[in-house]
Amino acid sequence: MTEKEKKKAEIIVEEEQKDDNLLKKFDKPSENKRKIKKQSPVKAMVIALVVVCVLVGGIFIATRKAPEQEEQPTSISTGDSGSNPLVDDDKMWQADVKKTKKGKVKNDTAGNLLELIPSDIKKIELEHEDEKLTILSETPTVKLDETDPDTGKQKEGTDATVYTLVGFEDFDLKPGTADEIANICSTLEYTSIASADASGKLSDYGMDKPRAVANITFDDNTKAVIKVGSDIVQGRGTYVMFGSGNEVFVCETERVEPLLTSLTGMISLTINDAAANNEDNEFKSISLSGSNFKNEIVIEPNPDTESVSNTNILTAPVNVLASDQGTSAVSGAVRGLYADEVVYLNPDSDKLKQFGLAAPYAKLVAEYPDTTVSLIASKPDSEGNVCVMKDGDKVIYKMKQASLPWVTTTLKALTTEYVLNPKLSGLKEMKVTAGGKDYSFKIKTTETKTTDDNGEETSTYDTVTKFGGKELNEGNFETYFRNASLITKSDYSASSPNGKAVLTIRYTYSGSRNPDTIAFYNIDGNKYAATVNGTAVGKVYASYVDTIVKQTSAVSKDDQVNSVW
Repeated sequence: MTEKEKKKAEIIVEEEQKDDNLLKKFDKPSENKRKIKKQSPVKAMVIALVVVCVLVGGIFIATRKAPEQEEQPTSISTGDSGSNPLVDDDKMWQADVKKTKKGKVKNDTAGNLLELIPSDIKKIELEHEDEKLTILSETPTVKLDETDPDTGKQKEGTDATVYTLVGFEDFDLKPGTADEIANICSTLEYTSIASADASGKLSDYGMDKPRAVANITFDDNTKAVIKVGSDIVQGRGTYVMFGSGNEVFVCETERVEPLLTSLTGMISLTINDAAANNEDNEFKSISLSGSNFKNEIVIEPNPDTESVSNTNILTAPVNVLASDQGTSAVSGAVRGLYADEVVYLNPDSDKLKQFGLAAPYAKLVAEYPDTTVSLIASKPDSEGNVCVMKDGDKVIYKMKQASLPWVTTTLKALTTEYVLNPKLSGLKEMKVTAGGKDYSFKIKTTETKTTDDNGEETSTYDTVTKFGGKELNEGNFETYFRNASLITKSDYSASSPNGKAVLTIRYTYSGSRNPDTIAFYNIDGNKYAATVNGTAVGKVYASYVDTIVKQTSAVSKDDQVNSVW
């Protein structure tokens, strides 16, 4: 211990010895203070304890934002908290801080500033730097299914407290946020007292411009004021002032953080609700437009899933089978949306322009059996964030673009990656022209239904394929069919091909679907142009098509063929 620290400790000891209420059980008035070294062992232990507390307190003070010259209280616990809440003549709750004659806090251990309950609150006025929020609180009284045995009257109880944000009654509040604010405004604890009197030093604690001021009115018309200052370094708490006193308290940061909630932080993050059942979750149509799309794209359910494998189709700008992966990503991000944050309320035309929503980058309109969902979105920013809102609504939300794949999707991503992907069970004939020869494969599929002990019905399919009246090996032909039906596009750019097709396949279905014809044309030796019913749909690698040409002859002879996928 340095000489300076020793002198400071001795001065504090002498001051505390003058306070008979604090050290009367340890000291005798007749003792000469210059004979401290000859005091009893008990008094020596007390002095040592005070010195240690001073040193430890000095180290703790150095880690806080309070100025070094601030004289900190000596932490000699009397077993009681440093203050008690009370109501003054003006019906204002105050902190009755226990102090010595010198104006120091007797005990800066943890205590309570308010010890009420949320249902006692009538109104909370929450002020921030640039806004003021008024929250009204009401706890309804309800009749209970019980009778008072003494009076014979029906008992009453209370229902859940209802909070209203004045001026924003039409907006849904974020669940639990108002409750958290009310909890703090009715029951507030502190961990220590940072200053017994912060007069003239408010800026040291962030109290010259508090980050939040809560003015609370209770049902009995008493009031309370809570001011939130700056955070202490290294996460050691947050400075708080209470009532009209000049004391500064330290509260747990997480405890008072809800008082910093802004207007947008009060609003629910739920953009829309999920469907109540699976039937309502199946869309009738989804249209995409906006500056991201050259032409409007319309997605609809595939009306004939028994013939082709694709779940959806595109009906605009072209009528083609749709990619299951691409369209399911779009349809999966329409209902039950939950935003990352609310960024603005009641936007005017200028604000819509500012947030990129006046001329949306993407607009989605989805029709369901129970509702129609209409959403608009901005172009993603450099961090991948998108502003999104219900078209014509009053709330602008922010979400990650990855959560809204329809904003940046493309026609290519929504078009099937396969030239054509029919189901074998839905065919009755497959005509192939390959290597200058024609082949006709007759196909018949028999469905067998069985019901288990739980009443669950399942179907099994048995497919027989014949060529020239001869039945072919089922597994071998299925391999050949899979190779032909899963030819994928390597390039979605399409132009009308010329010349004779290298391979032509005509699929005739057992259902009502009209026959489909796919054909492949040699354009540069490495890639072939693909068409479906005469319409160019893209390019495929020539090696795959050449393999199908060779396998067609082999499978007709029942020779083994291998999978190319």
